[in-house]
Amino acid sequence: MEREIVYQKNRVEIVRVTPHLYFRRGDMPARRQSNGAFLVSGEVVATVDATTMEAAEEMLQEAVEVFGHPLRYVFLTHGDGDHVAGLPVFLEQPLTIFCSHRLLGQVVPQGYDGPAAFMGIEGVQTLWLGGLEVELSTVPIAAHSPRDLLIRVVQDGCVVAGDTGVSLDHLYFHAADPVEWARLLREIDARGGSAILPGHGDIYPWSHWKEITDFIDLLVQAGNACLEGLSEEEVSALDDDRATQLAGGYLAGPGASAGTIRDTAGASAERELRMVIQALVRKRTGHTA
Repeated sequence: MEREIVYQKNRVEIVRVTPHLYFRRGDMPARRQSNGAFLVSGEVVATVDATTMEAAEEMLQEAVEVFGHPLRYVFLTHGDGDHVAGLPVFLEQPLTIFCSHRLLGQVVPQGYDGPAAFMGIEGVQTLWLGGLEVELSTVPIAAHSPRDLLIRVVQDGCVVAGDTGVSLDHLYFHAADPVEWARLLREIDARGGSAILPGHGDIYPWSHWKEITDFIDLLVQAGNACLEGLSEEEVSALDDDRATQLAGGYLAGPGASAGTIRDTAGASAERELRMVIQALVRKRTGHTA
């Protein structure tokens, strides 16, 4: 589906998804900007994530230039640096910032008494932006991270997913439980919807949830195969080098699963499988990232 580009400047594109939802396509290779989004209802404008200091400054300008009104709300999908590095810019503005309650300790500076207000979300909460119903939901488990926040524009059936739903070569498991991540995605998929706006990648159809789930399942299967035959002591002692060795050895093999992972994730295949192996080790040993 070809969508209208309503703004193109500074290697950023703002794409109309619906009359209320716009995808902010960042340029990660050139400017280190992950994707974001704008939600618009009447005079109310909200944005998603603060990828860099430059991006945050640009979003303040884009709200007025593209949508005709100043920014009022910010949603943070999670706390990775490429999604919150620009937050100091927003802290100087009279904005309301929504994030998972688990993220507050990371993003609210100690002793902060500036003009911005923070709202920690726990569970599922409904917010009205003008006449637009927005559902905010935190994840009860460590999917991509335990601090993820999903933003659903109810009437449009669209979800701004951050890194919970990304391109298959950009899955990161540094704080994840891949088994629970896949389970969460099945639940999201079952609700039905129309589009996914990811932190990395492009606008995806709803069927992308199943594609991610199936690929994570395949990575988990491969990760368990890599750990098969190792003693408890060997699993507990497994470090980055050993996990990389196991992942590389598996992917160099002739199996169909190894080929699918290589073809799907490309240059990221070894990293993704290594991180899944490490996540499975954390799950077995009870350690956290």
